[in-house]
Amino acid sequence: MPAKTLSDLRENDFLEVVETLPDVNAMPRIQHLSRGQTFEIALCAENHISSIAQIVICKLDRQQDSAWMVCQSEADSGWGPFIYDAAMEFASRFGGGLVPDAYCVNRPATRIWEFYFEKRVGKDVVSSAFDVNPWNERPEIALRHRYIKANPTFLTFFQDQNRIGFPTPDASCK
Repeated sequence: MPAKTLSDLRENDFLEVVETLPDVNAMPRIQHLSRGQTFEIALCAENHISSIAQIVICKLDRQQDSAWMVCQSEADSGWGPFIYDAAMEFASRFGGGLVPDAYCVNRPATRIWEFYFEKRVGKDVVSSAFDVNPWNERPEIALRHRYIKANPTFLTFFQDQNRIGFPTPDASCK
């Protein structure tokens, strides 16, 4: 299925950014994180009952580095690239860009990173070599890069339409 774009949104779909604490049972490698270091970004259906796509990003714990790492994601068919773009914009605005999970990237997510590396770098995305887990030999070069999106088209769209929320965690769509 082709990747969804802003034109595929329904009139009242909205983007929600919620500070969260990581689920250490699902992601034990990030149990050291504290407040302000983990955010869930969700594309929510207009009924506020379910999310169309969501991604959890975590601040990397490195000296003098402000990159964010994808820790978890899920999306309805075609919405994965959309939510990755939103996360990349957030990570670029509030840090040093977005990097793949250091330990595990499934095949659909790998395809998204490869698309950024092969088709978007040099256009609306900037990339630089950055291996989150240097002792892990990854054959996919796209997974060994940091990605920055300087022009926040998704975040700007949702802000201009007043369709972005920063509510309390108990009000988030699931």
